[in-house]
Amino acid sequence: MLSRQLARLLVRRDRRVASRAEAERIRRAVSGSDPEGDPAERVLGPDGRPAEAVANTAFPIGTLAGDPSRVLTLERADVLESHSVTYGGTGAGKTVLWLSIAAQELRRMFGRIARGLPPDTAIMVIEPKHDLAPQFLLLLEHLLSAEPSWVIERVLANVTTFGPLGRFVVPIPILQPPSGVAPEVHAMALSNLVGRLSGSAFGPKQQPLLAVILLCLHAAGLTLPEGVALLGDWTALRSLARQSPHPMVRDYFQEAVRVPSGLDGIRARLLRLVFTPNLRAAFAAREGLDFDASLAPGQIVIHDLGGSIGDEDLTDFFCGFSFGELSQAIRRRPNGAPPVIGILDEFQLILQGDGNVGERVAKLLQTARSRGVALHLLTQGPASVSAVSPQILSAVHTNVSSEILGPTDDVRSLAHLLPVTGRRPRARSLPWEAPPASPWVSRDEELRQLLEETQALPPRHFWVRAKRRAQKATLVRTLDFHLPPSRDPRLAERLERGRLGRTLAELEHARREDGTSARLRVVPGAAAAPIGRRRPRGL
Repeated sequence: MLSRQLARLLVRRDRRVASRAEAERIRRAVSGSDPEGDPAERVLGPDGRPAEAVANTAFPIGTLAGDPSRVLTLERADVLESHSVTYGGTGAGKTVLWLSIAAQELRRMFGRIARGLPPDTAIMVIEPKHDLAPQFLLLLEHLLSAEPSWVIERVLANVTTFGPLGRFVVPIPILQPPSGVAPEVHAMALSNLVGRLSGSAFGPKQQPLLAVILLCLHAAGLTLPEGVALLGDWTALRSLARQSPHPMVRDYFQEAVRVPSGLDGIRARLLRLVFTPNLRAAFAAREGLDFDASLAPGQIVIHDLGGSIGDEDLTDFFCGFSFGELSQAIRRRPNGAPPVIGILDEFQLILQGDGNVGERVAKLLQTARSRGVALHLLTQGPASVSAVSPQILSAVHTNVSSEILGPTDDVRSLAHLLPVTGRRPRARSLPWEAPPASPWVSRDEELRQLLEETQALPPRHFWVRAKRRAQKATLVRTLDFHLPPSRDPRLAERLERGRLGRTLAELEHARREDGTSARLRVVPGAAAAPIGRRRPRGL
């Protein structure tokens, strides 16, 4: 009896000692004086917020599910230098999680501007559903409303909102190849994108024909709407192509005596691109959106690629366009460039394409990491990714450093993220049952229980695993983060417009002032040329 009491006293003493040691370790981790402590687990300050030392070195994302007094953070290196993937069904809270992380970085950026320091990061949001982008714009409005007017103007000068299906027109010189890209390569890539329109794929002769036509239009200095108008006149198009500086174009049209059978299908798809007045005005530009400039420090870029019901083909087209242009811009960045935080919602829709998609995604992630672009991928679950391409999922898991798992229907395929320890206590047996051989459940039973618990997680609860710390996943409840409704309509409109957005009336007025016109003068045997002064292409 005495030995049992002594044993209990020793166990209690050991627990008190361990508790004091744990508290001291956390205190040192927060203050940065304990290099061996786990920097991911921090304690909250007296006001319920993370200590200032934490905010300067990490992004608090939530409190531990079992201890609300301790907060889990993602180190700045996890957000600025590495990729991540976040899984969670509708309503799980993944959007709120990444909005809270973006808010912390935006506050830091605005603080540097207010102190007269240049920004040292950029933030980019790309999404195809018109869901995250409006909330991100509301977040910007909320944060800027607390800043002085000169800081607001400085930030607005660096905000680019690209919503091709929205109410503001952003000029897109789509026939102009990016810097360092051969016109032939750009024409072929653009013809692949046009092939996504209207559902059915191009025939074996249509895609090369479209690539040759696009190459011809670019060499002649025409815009896409001008080129679509020219496709209705085969004689004028043929005479223009025969004077092209590209031998491929001249040879192709030299042999084409009759109108190719696939020309009507090509013109129909291109007409789909310039059917609305906004898109027609956007593609009529010879300068405008510059993906290289959008990756510069201090830039805040929102690609809102979603539209209303019926615009799914155009959304797919602009997802492919943004993915291709962004990939090229990332490859042109030098090593060691300032970091860029990229948040891609429903990333599988943005990264889809033809051919070996998994290999393309893997190369993009590897190149982006070496060029200072951290891509944080959001999706509802592995099934939605595999539905687009099974290759994307394996490429993502190989190249991300942090994985965040919330409630989702297909959680079984992500079982490797769950912390199976082999030390989950078995439920106490009933008095009439035989005592179990082990006080712990088997590892298979523990995994089954974890899978069921993960599927039933309440909103804003996630398993978080950072590979660089080689730790098991931690269950976190994300921090409270609520956005108030819009209170400044003028600021909200300026954010939605961005630095490049214009209305149709403004573009028409600028066209009249500049004296340019979209009318063509086509002379048989001579190149077609627009009437009026020509503005230089590109920024």
